Amino acid sequence: MTILNLSTDPERARAALSYLDPSSRDVWVQAAFAIKSEFGDAGFDMWGAYGSQAENHSAIAAKSTWKSSKLNGKTTIATLFYDAKQAGWLDNTKHHKPTAEELAERKLKAEQRAAQAATEEAQIHASAAATALQIGEAAEPAEDHPYLRRKGVKAYGLRVGKFTRVDQDTGKVITVSDQSLLVPMCDRTRRLHSLQCIHPSSDRQKLYLQGGAKSGHFHAIGECPIMVDECPVFVLVEGYATAASVHETTGHLVLCCFDASNLLPVAQDVREHQPEAIILFAADNDLETQGNPGVTTARKAAEAVQGLVAIPLLPADVNKACDFNDLHLAPSVTIDVRSFFVNI
Repeated sequence: MTILNLSTDPERARAALSYLDPSSRDVWVQAAFAIKSEFGDAGFDMWGAYGSQAENHSAIAAKSTWKSSKLNGKTTIATLFYDAKQAGWLDNTKHHKPTAEELAERKLKAEQRAAQAATEEAQIHASAAATALQIGEAAEPAEDHPYLRRKGVKAYGLRVGKFTRVDQDTGKVITVSDQSLLVPMCDRTRRLHSLQCIHPSSDRQKLYLQGGAKSGHFHAIGECPIMVDECPVFVLVEGYATAASVHETTGHLVLCCFDASNLLPVAQDVREHQPEAIILFAADNDLETQGNPGVTTARKAAEAVQGLVAIPLLPADVNKACDFNDLHLAPSVTIDVRSFFVNI
């Protein structure tokens, strides 16, 4: 939600910011929290203009930092004013309403910062795509892996190899695993953009290649969509194991979107290039998470692209979170995943 508190004059906040050192990362980040707490996303241009004065300014870093700054109730606009006063700011000036010329100049600079961020982001994504290709070429085709055995599915276009990450604070290269299961993240032309790393251990979090582009990209399992009433069927899911289970059980072409937030971007791309397509979301049923984000996000995406939603359900006496891989593996119940897709 975007928050805008009209009790604070934006010009007063700008004046306070001018006394803070934007080249200090701690000061710069705290200012982001303070401005966002008062003005919400409407304050980004103000904070961005302040930060752009630093010699080490990066538009893409600013965009990422602003996005990751969350309201915590501890850092507020009062924090900004206090810090500015400690730096010599005297809050005794009359803040004037900006002129049309000043507003036009601010708009122009905001557009320039946005363009700079887009350019930097494209460069970072291109570099990550090249790295993904190198990692993939150095890896071996996946024939067996602990993750695949745990999930009871086969490998479709996966590789196994070394996956590393760079510590952003120290610059040290850290090897995640020499036996990482690598899931390619591609666009509709099958062009590789990034990789997802699945560690052999079950207690390790899935990771993405740093700097890789995820939005709108996916891993496809299956060559061609099944036609129903002369319409191609695309099944969209979150994780790889779910995608493999649905494909192995139903034969449908399945697009692994990696997480709930990427369901809609992928679906929009499918709808744009396949207007007649039947788009089915095989949702994760996150019963144990507040708001059930798996089902909620799938339904919103389906509404946006005129799609359908299939929701996995275990028997009432096993009322817990599940996905279609859980149904595929369920040893104590006889549930056919295909039964959820009979209407398409």
